[in-house]
Amino acid sequence: MKRKQRTMFSPLEVWELERVFAQRRYLMPEDEDELVQKLGVTARNVRFQNRQAKLRKQAKASVDVHRTSP
Repeated sequence: MKRKQRTMFSPLEVWELERVFAQRRYLMPEDEDELVQKLGVTARNVRFQNRQAKLRKQAKASVDVHRTSP
């Protein structure tokens, strides 16, 4: 079974997604629908799951470092 091909975003699409993520990390369904229409991609491609997970991991690592520091 072949894997689905990775979605490649144009620089403008990346800029728009980064701009929206900087404003709000969690999208309301209507915001997600608007981005889907604007960028012409699927809703799955618009979700910020990986970025949210990365930030949670970084925050946890930061807390762990502060706990172990003298």
